[in-house]
Amino acid sequence: ANKSNSSTEKLEQWVLARTTDPDLHVRYQTAFALGEVQEPSHIGALTTIIRRDTDDPYIRAAVLSSLAEGANHSLKQLLSPAGKFTSSPAGREFLSELCRQIGARGDDRELASTAAAFADVNETNPDLAGNLIVAMLNGAGAKRAAARTQLASHSDGATEAIIANFLTHSTETAGDEDAAPAARTAAIAAQPLAEFDEAAPALVE
Repeated sequence: ANKSNSSTEKLEQWVLARTTDPDLHVRYQTAFALGEVQEPSHIGALTTIIRRDTDDPYIRAAVLSSLAEGANHSLKQLLSPAGKFTSSPAGREFLSELCRQIGARGDDRELASTAAAFADVNETNPDLAGNLIVAMLNGAGAKRAAARTQLASHSDGATEAIIANFLTHSTETAGDEDAAPAARTAAIAAQPLAEFDEAAPALVE
């Protein structure tokens, strides 16, 4: 048994060492393999890979696949400090996918962790905070209301204030005929989070 454990540890260390390999294909295979690594360090390794290869859709898919556990920890690492990753379109899309994944799982501990992260991000980037909360609640699907309540309870209501501000801005954008089509589409997609009487003006445009 000890020999087996030693072999497993050596294999995990070998996989972790490939995180910064100069070959993109090796990093891609490593991102998938890290999903089988039980060490907590696999979260940091995956975060390192996605920071480097944000623009590669195959890498993004591999990292998401391997974050069945610990997605909330990776999210916090990528959001702090906010910078290049959060400002790139590919980075923001990855963060949204990560949030949808967390919302779909509905784990209370993960929601508690992300609620605090959203409150921190809102201090400097309220638009990003709102978009990520919307992505998470959309990922929760039929359990959206329960997830929203959990987020609010873990942030002393901060996430509700973020949602309210985000929806106000989204409603204005959705009804603005001069706004870019992509911006209007994204704004309208957020409207289901609002009460009908709040969203109706934008939906009838």
